[in-house]
Amino acid sequence: LSRKELRTLAAAFKKGEVQPGEKLIEQGDANGDSFYIIISGRCDIHVEKEWIEGEGATSKLVMQIPTDEGRRYFGELAMLYNQPRASTVQATDASVLWVLDRLTFKSILQNTGNTSKLLYSKFLNEVPILSVLTQDEKNKLLDVLKPKDFDAGDIVMKEGDAGDAFYIVDEGSVICTKVI
Repeated sequence: LSRKELRTLAAAFKKGEVQPGEKLIEQGDANGDSFYIIISGRCDIHVEKEWIEGEGATSKLVMQIPTDEGRRYFGELAMLYNQPRASTVQATDASVLWVLDRLTFKSILQNTGNTSKLLYSKFLNEVPILSVLTQDEKNKLLDVLKPKDFDAGDIVMKEGDAGDAFYIVDEGSVICTKVI
């Protein structure tokens, strides 16, 4: 996502608070409808495993969030792929979280993608060098465009680099120079 898309997405999160022992996700729930980011606190992630030799199911701790490596989120896979929840997530401490529901997430991504595609489509139709492309070829080009952010002062490309990228400046400005 571009910075602009991330800002839109971040604004859609809602703050939530949970108490120790409270379950946020139950394994097997058919509705993976939320994505979570932990601001403070800790959650345990358990998976019910059938033991080959034993009776019934037992729970196995597979991860604690946040992890030592810094992972602070969970719930994304079931939400993105509309799959049943693969684990149970339970707060071990009083926790503060940011929560994003699937409907909001998908509508933001779809709206952002459609808006960008419309804007870029208009641009491609106005570029003389691309006028030889059919509309189908332009649509294929639009499908593979990916946002890339640069900071002020970054060098996007320099003279002599391989010409293997095509850039559209969506926001901000660039300065082009040529060595004489």
